[in-house]
Formats: sequence, C-alpha cells, structure tokens
Amino acid sequence: MPGASCRCRFIFGGEIIVLNQKNIFLFTYTYPYGDGEQFIETELVHLKRKFGHVILVPSKIEGSRRPMPTPVEVDLSLAKNGLKAGVLAKSAALSLSSRVLLEEISQRPVSVMHRKSFIAICSYLYWAIKSRDWVLSYISDNDIDINDSIFYTYWLGEVTMGLILAKGKNSQIKVVSRVHGADLYEERHIPQYLPFRTFIFKNIDNIFTISENGRSYLRARFNGLSDKFVLSRLGVDDPSDEASPSEDGKFRILSCSFISPVKRLGLLIEGIREFGERHPDTSVEWQHIGDGPGRSSLEEAASRLPQSIEYGFLGTLAHQDVVDYYRTHPIDVFINVSEMEGLPVSIMEAQSFGVPVIATAVGGTPEIVTEDNGILLPSNPSPDDISRALESFTSDRTLMMAKRKQSRLNWRLNYDSKSNYVKFCKYLQEILAK
Repeated sequence: MPGASCRCRFIFGGEIIVLNQKNIFLFTYTYPYGDGEQFIETELVHLKRKFGHVILVPSKIEGSRRPMPTPVEVDLSLAKNGLKAGVLAKSAALSLSSRVLLEEISQRPVSVMHRKSFIAICSYLYWAIKSRDWVLSYISDNDIDINDSIFYTYWLGEVTMGLILAKGKNSQIKVVSRVHGADLYEERHIPQYLPFRTFIFKNIDNIFTISENGRSYLRARFNGLSDKFVLSRLGVDDPSDEASPSEDGKFRILSCSFISPVKRLGLLIEGIREFGERHPDTSVEWQHIGDGPGRSSLEEAASRLPQSIEYGFLGTLAHQDVVDYYRTHPIDVFINVSEMEGLPVSIMEAQSFGVPVIATAVGGTPEIVTEDNGILLPSNPSPDDISRALESFTSDRTLMMAKRKQSRLNWRLNYDSKSNYVKFCKYLQEILAK
C-alpha cells in the first residue's frame, strides 16, 4: 500500500536479511512544484538514503513539477483536499477544542483580540483542521504503521498545528518541524504574533532550529520547553571545486535571492553606485540570481549606475545552474543586505566555493559571516557602509585571498551537508526509537 512501512530483503553471504524501512512524511509549501524551496533537494537525498521511504506532501500546487534528485513518492491529496475557505475558516475557530482556544486567549489576550490576529487564527485553524483530518484519514486508509513513521514539516505553520491536533487523537504519532525565519521570529509580523506557539511547542516531539540565534530566541521565550529546541543546521554539498577570483582587473560581485522588499536590493544598488562613483577607474560587474515582482524597477535603477559598472539579472536558476555559474565565472565577493534572515543557504553555497561574503548582521547570519571570512555589515547599513565593505576587497588582495580560504574552511567545518544531514537523520532515528 502507498505510504505503508516497507520490508526490504537483502542477500548477504547467502543469507536473506530483512530490514524495515521507516516512513518519513515531509511536508513542504509547494516543493517539488514551482521554483522555491530548492535547498530541500540536498536534504532529500540524505533522508532517502537513510530511511528508504520518503513521502513528500506539498500544501499547494503552484507551477510545474520539477525533477527531483532522488526518486521519492509525492502525495498531492492534502493540496487537493476539497474544503472551501471563507465560511469554513470561520467555523474552524468554533469547532476547535475550547480548551486550546481559551488557553491561547489567556496567554496572548492582546495579540489574539487584534483584528489581523483573529483573521490569522481563523485561517490557521482552517488549514490545521484540514491537515489533521488528512493525516488521520491517510494513516487509516493506507494502514500506516505509525511506530515506523515520522511526520516532519519543513516550515512551522498550519500543517504543523494540524499534525499536533492529530497527535492529540493518537499520542503515538511523532511530529517534528524545522523553523527558519518568518515562521520563527514574531517581530517580523504585524502584529507581532504567531498563533498557538505554546500549544505546538508543548506537544511536538522536537523543533529543529537552523541557527543558534533561533534556538536562543525560542529558549528565552519558552524556557520551560528548552529541551524541545534542537540546533540542526542546514548544509550544502561539497562542490569539489572553488570559484576563481578575477584576474583581469575587473571586480565581480554576486548576489542571490528572491526579489522582494525585505532583501533590500535597491539599497544594494545604491551601495554599488557609491562604490563606482568613488572608484571610477575600477571596472565592476554585478550579477544577481533570482527573480520576483520588483525586478523591473530594480533593472530601471541599475540602468542608472555609472558606466564603469556592468550588471545583469539572471533570473531564477535551477540549483545545478547556480553551481555551474560558480564553477565557470570568476567571483570576488558575494553580498547579502537583507533586512531579515534565518541563516541563508545562499551564503553557505558561496562559502562552499571559497567566496568571501559581505552580509548584514540579522538573524543567524553573524554565525556564518565573520571578519575572518568576510565582512559583517550593521543590520541597517547605509550605501556608504556597503561601499566601504566593497572597497576592502579591492584595496588588499592578500586579505581577500585569506578570506577566501577561511570561507571554504567555515563551510567545511559548519555547513557541509553530509555531516549536518547525517546528524539530523540520527535525531530522527532517536525519535522513532522512543
């Protein structure tokens, strides 16, 4: 049956050995559909290798399905669930256990009574109940052995809440989630509120933060639940190669992100402009990987850069195309001036190729960017701050080469996918063994 725990038979030395495969249900936002969540691919390979049976469950179907790095089952029944929003979203609030709702109101009365928060709770409960009903039906219909299964949400949200509600019906269900940035820091939202956090944290098996900053944030706010919060960094593969620095006198800058206001690419353009005006004799090339609704306005702003500065918007690239770009193009520095971050995989990728990084001191970024391997900007930098950081890479080549070496070393010690995901898989195995 689809999704059921499998038994695999191997012949070793003439003896038939039967091994149980575990079920890992991995809930994503849209992956493997659309362009986002590319960083899941690296982890997926390790999950498949360790557990054998991985079932991807996207919440939404957006865009076309893309190739995956390893064959896994994709179940679309949650995304295709036929509930209607609107009236049902409002009724969800009434149908949820009064204990849970009253508990939330008593803990966060001001936040809950805010109009936007109330709307958020209604939507949250709609998706949570949808997810609860889906998982309970799926387990029953497919004869899932829950002792050999773990339910893992890549983002902490409504689906996580739904799984916790299902766990309330069957305590043997094991639920874990990662947290990143927007699903972690309440200050990023207006009002500063994320629904049902205490309820989720009390009842989930573990929360895996991708940064020490994230774990400290949760432990400070939920100190009675500190043991639930485990640091599990993401990682990228060893490219077995390093990007080359420029040798022709041109200074090459790379950035990579979705185009949105929080990424502050307009500020980056102003910083590059200031650098170009201060150093008119220095030839500069800036390339940006990524797309988004604000691209046309950024291209217009970039068109007004000094003539000494070339620029390009490469759009959304497949992960392998990003890797190929690093391998085939000189890159002197990678830059990220985002207003908010969890811990950017794009920075891990740059460091894996030995590229030094300039980045803002937000979220977990100070854990990966230091003065040894790059330059840490203030959380709210000026164009002048950006310009002076860029200058440091053109004024001292010896320093730049030392930072390149340290970037590669930092990736190897802290963000190598092999070691990080092997460790994460061990955490999951320990939870399954309980």
